[in-house]
Amino acid sequence: MTTELKARLHSSALGWCDIGKGYAVSSFTLKLHGWSDTRRFVFEREDKSAVGRRLIDVPGYTLRVWVTNRAEDATPLWRDYNGRATIAQRIKELKNDMHADRFCTRKFFAAEAAMLSAMLAMYQ
Repeated sequence: MTTELKARLHSSALGWCDIGKGYAVSSFTLKLHGWSDTRRFVFEREDKSAVGRRLIDVPGYTLRVWVTNRAEDATPLWRDYNGRATIAQRIKELKNDMHADRFCTRKFFAAEAAMLSAMLAMYQ
């Protein structure tokens, strides 16, 4: 989180779009030092304080950021990325609950089949 990015985020001209249930989204484009292209930063703001370590301290809010090259509005983009955000939790559940982290195959499709089998067994 660079100084320029933090300053832009704290700007009053950011224009948050309320999407309901205490969430708001906003976005802007920025080319950071050393980057070859301009990127789009999409921010989600949730009306609650985060616990733990924060990249940006904004009292009363939890912020999440995605860096993307996609051009659609911030709301559908947030819905798409947010829908995929729980996949890491599912993989962690498989590893811990089903001990699915101990198999090792040299072929991708064999590993995929083993993981899908563990998933089916877990969610039945």
